[in-house]
Amino acid sequence: MNTFYSVIFASVNSIISERLAIGLVMVDNNGVWFRYSTKKLSLMKHFFSEEAFLLLKTSLKNIGSTVSSVNVDQTTVVTELFTFTSKNQYAFSVGYLKYLSRYSNSTLTFNEPVKIDVEASDELFSYLYNEFIFVEIEEAVKVTTVETVKAQLYPSIKKHVNLDRRIETGTIPGLIIPVELDFIGKNQRPVVGKVTNFDTSNSYLDGTLAKFILLVNTLEANNQSGCNFIIADEPDKMNIHRHKTWNEIRNLRNIDLVPFQETQRVTDYMEIHDVRPYFEAETA
Repeated sequence: MNTFYSVIFASVNSIISERLAIGLVMVDNNGVWFRYSTKKLSLMKHFFSEEAFLLLKTSLKNIGSTVSSVNVDQTTVVTELFTFTSKNQYAFSVGYLKYLSRYSNSTLTFNEPVKIDVEASDELFSYLYNEFIFVEIEEAVKVTTVETVKAQLYPSIKKHVNLDRRIETGTIPGLIIPVELDFIGKNQRPVVGKVTNFDTSNSYLDGTLAKFILLVNTLEANNQSGCNFIIADEPDKMNIHRHKTWNEIRNLRNIDLVPFQETQRVTDYMEIHDVRPYFEAETA
């Protein structure tokens, strides 16, 4: 596989080499992918003079035009931004990207292209873009997914649990930090749960799971081993960190990992075991 990508940076301050990732190019033997963040571009307006910002904006649009031309006819080299041509290479080939990584104008710079042993695809490009540039529309989709699951689950379990409860320090002996739970109940033992999406930022995911597991371990230290649900789908295997985390959670003896489409399991458990709210009365 000959898949390469290069991150495009906007030079905010050339004197101290300060720059921000603004776009991404990916190439293989069959095509070119390109995208830049319009949201980041809008925010960058404050860092540039009017003339410099216009050059940045025009440069990015010209790259898009070049890529569109390449994907229509790879035998045609069309570039309004850089003066580089070759009879044996089309614009944004690997050789061209290497050239661009050494060339820079006062506005844009390209990273040395990185080779990855994964077949190029729209899904791969979206993943790389989200990792290196910006998560935009997809973040809203992730939140909506979690909220949709909650909307379906909550009506069937609300009589059994306290919903959307923040467990403060001191509420449970030994708990050293507050923990946000989506539900908490009990029968002869605690029943706690969290709805999450593994296709979110690593830092947010790790923090959420660490707090949940801390609560579970604190309950166990108090001889209150319970039933602990994490409701989440398997993340894309392409994201090694998140998928590794998902596997580790799945293999924990004290965690029941429930896919989004199987939340009836949670409801059934509460019905069968006559689960009741953990806290007798909600605080106002």
